[in-house]
Amino acid sequence: MMKINGPTTGLLLTATVLLSGCSGQSDATVGAAPASSAAPTSSAAPASTTTGAPAIPSSGLPTASTRADGTVDYCVDQAPATGPTADQFGAANVEAAYCEMVTFTLDESSFITSLLVPRRDGTPRQLNEFSSVKRYMTPTVQKLWDEQVTAALNGDEEALKNVNSVTFYDFEGEGIAVTAEPGLVTNKKAGPASLSSGTGPDGAAQLVMSFAVEADLRITRDGQPTVLHAEKEITYRLVPTGPADLPWLIDGFQGTFKTTFVE
Repeated sequence: MMKINGPTTGLLLTATVLLSGCSGQSDATVGAAPASSAAPTSSAAPASTTTGAPAIPSSGLPTASTRADGTVDYCVDQAPATGPTADQFGAANVEAAYCEMVTFTLDESSFITSLLVPRRDGTPRQLNEFSSVKRYMTPTVQKLWDEQVTAALNGDEEALKNVNSVTFYDFEGEGIAVTAEPGLVTNKKAGPASLSSGTGPDGAAQLVMSFAVEADLRITRDGQPTVLHAEKEITYRLVPTGPADLPWLIDGFQGTFKTTFVE
């Protein structure tokens, strides 16, 4: 469940860290990403710097537009990816990875309505309710994800942080009510990305990408409509081993998040 309170940091859930060591070299970008809670502290996630040319938009937020099919394109007018990491993986590939991960974070994982709304009939959550995100993950991380979800559902606090760093679920708090109504989640935004390269336990190169997202949730507090603002900063370790429609798969992740009421 997601207790509505102050900043929370999810631990690093990654094949690279849990299975063996890893290394990385940073050449990150500058940019006005939305503020979030403290940055990830694990030494396994390469620290970002403010040197080098911007990889993804370096000022403001990417422009979003709605496609004909109703889905949102978060990467309209995206600035070209530049710098050593873009050179290593290919600028077009890095740009595609950013679009894929922003779409995943905002539309496919963080704010799933069926998970945001707490159960009121006492029926426990099931593992398969959290499975939709697994198609974005490598087989190893899929297994770790199942283990973390299972542990979270059984009350493990650290696993709960890990799960909420990817997908919020069961928003709860004193006097708080969340219902599955149209417009529950609004004002989704993503900030620019910081890039670096890493190495997995098998020696394969990883694209390490960090960015912040935010959104507003329209909920009820003490019987009155209110807005809960959610912010998340997340780092993904990506490998280009996915299918044609999802070429980049998550080989590890770490996230921090917080929620605040908009008065």
